[in-house]
Amino acid sequence: MLRSSRHVTFLPALATAVLTASVCGLPQDSARAYPTTQRPLTACDFVSPTTGWVVGEHGVVLRTVNAGRLWHRQRSSRLRAERLHDVDFVDRSRGWAVGSGGLILVTRDAGASWLRRSSDRTVDLRAVAATGPDSAVVVGWSGPAGAPVGEILRSADSGSTWVGVGAWPGTRLHDVVFADRSHGWAVGSGPAVGSGAAAESAVVLATGDGGQTWTAAAGPEDLGIDPGRSSALFAVEALDASRLWCAGRSGPVGAAHGLLARSLDGGRSWRAVLSRRFTSFRGLAFGSRSRGWAIGRGAGAALLATRDGGRNWQVRSLPRGTIPAAIDFVDGRRGWIVGDTRAQKGLVLRTADAGRRWSRLR
Repeated sequence: MLRSSRHVTFLPALATAVLTASVCGLPQDSARAYPTTQRPLTACDFVSPTTGWVVGEHGVVLRTVNAGRLWHRQRSSRLRAERLHDVDFVDRSRGWAVGSGGLILVTRDAGASWLRRSSDRTVDLRAVAATGPDSAVVVGWSGPAGAPVGEILRSADSGSTWVGVGAWPGTRLHDVVFADRSHGWAVGSGPAVGSGAAAESAVVLATGDGGQTWTAAAGPEDLGIDPGRSSALFAVEALDASRLWCAGRSGPVGAAHGLLARSLDGGRSWRAVLSRRFTSFRGLAFGSRSRGWAIGRGAGAALLATRDGGRNWQVRSLPRGTIPAAIDFVDGRRGWIVGDTRAQKGLVLRTADAGRRWSRLR
């Protein structure tokens, strides 16, 4: 993630859903030399080259303060049946994690203890953006598998209350990012458009007022995708309020191409890049305005990297058997990937040379 000042103030909502807080202490195990978990890992966030968090299935939360040489496991027996999908920290102390069943965790002491949020409705929360010391936005979807409803919630009081700012029938929202106090974007897939046989269509939602209102900013045609082809977006990164990247797929599952789309004007216009080597891209990270990385599926153990702001991309190899789930870079050289391998759950990779070589912390 490219870090910048991203403090956001949230205002009264369009539709309201209040979530209540319960204290959920996550005791820390003694430090281990590597992540001692056999659970799939789903997301990571580093606030410096040495300090970061990793989350995954069954409520797994891991923290390192020495670049991964030692890890503290922060967990709770009450989270064993729940999957954490994303984690985002404002600084070394204050952070958020979200997951299945509407699960929201908040910490103000680097994860020594967490506050658990609960809701009277079930939302599969897929991403969180910490927009200030006490504010965040979460996205996901509710409803049955065949009739999802995309939802965005926000809090401006450390998560004590959450406000629903909109619902989009037929939509799954996979990721959210904010560039500054006002400008944010959420991406996913919505109902098919056009006259083709598409099962779903890529969608970009945008806010220009700090999350008070959201509007549809882009669909498949805006992204350069044939509206008759199925498409979806899974990740979004904002370098600033003008320069954005989205990642996903174009084409039906089983016959899709990886999709990267760039906007230089805040999402008003886009240029798409398709990769036939990958069937989809599931994660994005920019460590600087020129250096970025995209992790994908369908190309073995590999990812794409750019050194010129996305004008050109090169394939970078990963250790054999790697199945990457998420990626994060703290600068133009030092980064992390979490996921699995074909033989092992709970994989963490680290690079110190912009992704040319990766070491396995296991």
